[in-house]
Amino acid sequence: MLEKRILHLCGKINFSMSEDLSKAILWLNAQSTEDPITLYIDSTGGSVTPGLAMYDMIRHSKAPVNAVVIEASSMAAVILQACKKRSALPHSTVLVHSISLAENTRLCDVEDNIDKALARSRKNQLMIDEIYHKRAGISLSMLRKMNRRDKSLNAKEALELNLIDEILDKE
Repeated sequence: MLEKRILHLCGKINFSMSEDLSKAILWLNAQSTEDPITLYIDSTGGSVTPGLAMYDMIRHSKAPVNAVVIEASSMAAVILQACKKRSALPHSTVLVHSISLAENTRLCDVEDNIDKALARSRKNQLMIDEIYHKRAGISLSMLRKMNRRDKSLNAKEALELNLIDEILDKE
């Protein structure tokens, strides 16, 4: 698939996946900065830090990275926003919600450093909200409202909220 400039983001977002995606994008950019890269997204999300690293790498790519969504939940929905063209299959889902408090922080760390853990989580949430605001045009007040509960969207709803650009349908 790599030779055809196709990447597949599948599974839980973690540091290993972020490293693999970064290497693939760098390699494909070394081959051509003109030819687009297609990124299929089928992920329930995962960790914020490697997810934001993926977001940055996609945005940094000189070759356009276009997404096709199967499932883009949580951090995968944020990564989707980095792509130049965001497409979804007719039965795709996009899930938006607030991040988990103090991701990857042990309970004893939170008890000892609750203020730092809260500040880190708030900072990450603000970065993610800003990404949605800039790319999809969703107001920060609407994002706060959406983030109170998991907001699961079908392809049509994701299109209406400008989280995707088109629905791919061969019918």
